[in-house]
Amino acid sequence: MAMISEDTYRKYWERKFRGLLIFLLDQSGSMLQEVEVGGKTYTNGAIATAALNDLIYNITNNIQADDVTGQLKDYCDILVLGYGDQVLPLLDNGRTTPISISELMANPKGHTQVQVGRMVQGRVIQVQENRPYWVAPVIGSKRTEMAMALQYAYEAIRNWLAVDKARERSFPPIVVNITDGDHNGVGNPVTEANHIREQVTVDGHVLLFNCHLTSHGRQRIVFPQRLETIQKQITDADEREWATQLFTMSSIIPRTIIRRARNLYHVTLEDEARGFIYNASPGDLMNFLRWGTQPNG
Repeated sequence: MAMISEDTYRKYWERKFRGLLIFLLDQSGSMLQEVEVGGKTYTNGAIATAALNDLIYNITNNIQADDVTGQLKDYCDILVLGYGDQVLPLLDNGRTTPISISELMANPKGHTQVQVGRMVQGRVIQVQENRPYWVAPVIGSKRTEMAMALQYAYEAIRNWLAVDKARERSFPPIVVNITDGDHNGVGNPVTEANHIREQVTVDGHVLLFNCHLTSHGRQRIVFPQRLETIQKQITDADEREWATQLFTMSSIIPRTIIRRARNLYHVTLEDEARGFIYNASPGDLMNFLRWGTQPNG
């Protein structure tokens, strides 16, 4: 096992010291709940899927070629797992092992029309753009096997780190769990989350962030520092239990990521804040994925 450096979470992704992103996507029936965005109605599952595809597109679109060899600078691997009654790989190769961004770039699931903003003569206009996509939701399960999904993520990280010694010196893997409810399957997600966060590289412990989506516009809790915040702001007993569970599962956001979020995106984050949003809006999710899945820099 890697010995943790005292100066943590400062590595950059690069070909030799590559990164790992794992996304866990709730696919239970409750993800069919609808939310209105920009005058149009979408399901929570569609919102989460679109956000993941947008993130993967931006990562693959920014990959550069080596000036000498012409080969792509492959600096990150990605795994997307859906969980409902069972855990399923959502990327097109059907594997529960991470995939390089160059492989993703070459093998999208398909293409679709996406509305994007473009700057034209000093103003932003909305245009249709044909983009690749990699993740398609399979929603409708009765159960929410969150603990099982976390077990899969743990095994994927453990095996990925064991591939070569360079990975033990990389920025730690990042796991993002996107859900709209609570675990109601077998096992204990808090226990499994602890196992994930105990894994390390020399640059720090593996990071686990949780984003809870809502369709109801209820009280948002964004990056809380203390459990007391949840206990005071959520009056419903069941919701308070779910939020407490996700808070406990979540990593404290490293200071390097907090500083970048403050500087680049003007996000208000306190030291010791947890990587957790409860009752997130679609915009919250997009912003969370934009800065929460990048290493230092």
